[in-house]
Amino acid sequence: MKLMRLGNRSAGEPAGADPLLAVVHDAPRISPLARMAAGGTVSATAELGGSALVVGEASVIDRAKVLDHAVITGRAVISGAATISGWASVIDRARTVDEAWVFGRAVIEKQATICGRAQIFGDAKVSRLASVGGDAWIYGQAVVTDLAAVRGRARIGGQACIRGDAIIDGPVRIGGFATVGHLAHIVERTHFAVHQLPWGDWGTFYRCVDGWVGAGLHTGRWCGPLPRNRVIHELAHLSDRITELAERWCLASATSLNV
Repeated sequence: MKLMRLGNRSAGEPAGADPLLAVVHDAPRISPLARMAAGGTVSATAELGGSALVVGEASVIDRAKVLDHAVITGRAVISGAATISGWASVIDRARTVDEAWVFGRAVIEKQATICGRAQIFGDAKVSRLASVGGDAWIYGQAVVTDLAAVRGRARIGGQACIRGDAIIDGPVRIGGFATVGHLAHIVERTHFAVHQLPWGDWGTFYRCVDGWVGAGLHTGRWCGPLPRNRVIHELAHLSDRITELAERWCLASATSLNV
C-alpha cells in the first residue's frame, strides 16, 4: 500500500497543513495470459503467473503464487508462501498454506489441507479431509484420502493409498501398491509389510495404534484392523505372518508404555 500526493498545497493554506493524500493499493502481479473469473480473487501481495486460472470464490492471498497452467476453483484458498504450479489443481474447499508446493498434475480436492513444507506432485491426489504437512512428499499416483494424516519426512509414492484415519509420521517410504487404512500408526519402516497375494492383489499389513495388525487390500475388499479371533479368508495363507507381526508390534507397544 502506498500514499500518493494528489496536489500541491494551495496559496491560501497554512504552511503546516497536510497535503491531500490518497491511499493506492499495490496491484497483484498477474501475467497477461492468467485469468480470474466468476469472482476469483488475488491479493495485492500474491502472484498469478503463466496461464493460471482462479475461478469462483477461490482466493490467492498473502505471498502465495499460482503459476504455469495451475487451476484454483470452488472455495479453495492458497495462502502463506504456498506455490501451485505446473498443471496442478486445488479445488472445492481445499487449502494449501505455509510453504507447501503443489505441482505436476497433482490434485488437492474436497476439504484437504496441505501445509508446512509438504510437496504434492506427479499425478498424486489428496482428498476429503486428509492432511499432509511437515516435509512430507506425496507423488506418483499415490492417494491420501478420508481423514488420513501424513507428516514428518514421509514419502508416499507409486500407487499407494493412505486412507481412513491412518497416521504416517516419520522418515517412512511407502510405495508400490501399498494400502494403509483405519487405525494405522506408522512411524518406522518396520511398521508395515507388503505382500502380493496369489490372485494378483496386493495386501499390506500395518501397525495399528494399539500395536495390533491391520490390513489393506489394494482392491479395497478389506482395509482396517484384522479380527483378533479369526483370519479373513483372503489372508488365511499368511496367518503365521500375521501372528509374527502381532507379537512384534504388541511387544513394542507394551515396552514403550513401560519406559
